[in-house]
Amino acid sequence: MTIAKGLVELLNGKIWMSSEKGLGSIFYFSIPYLINETDPSAQKANVKLANEFTTILIAEDNENNFVLLKTILNKTNIKIIHAENGLQAIELSKQHPETNLILMDLKMPEVDGFEATRQIRLFRADLPIVALTAYSNNEDKELAMESGCNDFLTKPVSKEVLLKKLREYVTF
Repeated sequence: MTIAKGLVELLNGKIWMSSEKGLGSIFYFSIPYLINETDPSAQKANVKLANEFTTILIAEDNENNFVLLKTILNKTNIKIIHAENGLQAIELSKQHPETNLILMDLKMPEVDGFEATRQIRLFRADLPIVALTAYSNNEDKELAMESGCNDFLTKPVSKEVLLKKLREYVTF
């Protein structure tokens, strides 16, 4: 329920329940969704935006963390590519030159985020890479910057902080 509540609140929704002893509980949620079908210019703008994507590679081995990031970015004009480890992050960076930014977890299997960043810098020196990690000590931050990360965010990251940081590097 905590995860469901968090996801619903990220989408500016509400969650509530009703319960009756011996009969069970019913859970409800609502998420705002607005469409202005009477304004043709709004429809044209939506069609235009749908064809102009910013592409972000999220290198994250924890599925729950990835789902949370994907949920935060769901209402944006961002195409998401997912790498489950550092080795995949390197390969997907090569395969997707349209990538505009990488959110890089630092502690991942096979190849950690520090080494993945160093490897990506060999062929994409200009690509913004933002470290996103639960390890928030100064040593990790320094190592991330030395390996080539442009910025550093700590988990858990709020929707507002993440979107503000992304807007420093990409348009969406």
